[in-house]
Amino acid sequence: MPNKLLSANATVPQWDRHNLVPRIVHLGFGAFHRAHQAVYADVLAAEHSSDWGYIEVNLIGGEQQIADLKCQDFLYTVAEMSASAWSGRVVGVVRQALHAQVDGTEAVLEALCQPQVAIVSLTITEKGYCHAPATGELMRDHPLIVADLAQPHQPHSAPGIIVEALARRRAAGLAAFSVMSCDNIPENGRVIAGVVCAYARQCD
Repeated sequence: MPNKLLSANATVPQWDRHNLVPRIVHLGFGAFHRAHQAVYADVLAAEHSSDWGYIEVNLIGGEQQIADLKCQDFLYTVAEMSASAWSGRVVGVVRQALHAQVDGTEAVLEALCQPQVAIVSLTITEKGYCHAPATGELMRDHPLIVADLAQPHQPHSAPGIIVEALARRRAAGLAAFSVMSCDNIPENGRVIAGVVCAYARQCD
């Protein structure tokens, strides 16, 4: 049986990737993000000359995904299947890729503090919010939160990294970025706002 994917028509970037500006830092370079948000950004670049690019970050796990992305000039392919055909899209909106445990947390914080960064989006799964799902409140006894509060300038959790980056931007006179949760959890915006604000209050 022939491999339909290998013979599929693939859409490749026909626009100048060097014009992209990394305005979005995404935490959680998983399958959902690769097949949705990044694809939409790629469509905007291809069809509407958008210059919005991504910095992709994994905090815990997914080391190989980031390593592969670096080796592929920050390109990857999304395959779509219908009843009659396969198609592929080479996504070209990624400008940089980092892993906190490989490249270091400081490299992630430096990326978040780039002046042009306007959005920090997240697909880190429910566990990544370090919250109690029943209440939505920050788990102050979570091991990552305990460690971050002990060394707030060297955080490892998503709330800790966001708060430290916002503090550094404020100290540098830079505007805050918007934080956008894209995880499939109830009231995801309220959850991320709650844990970030609760963590920040603990740091004060």
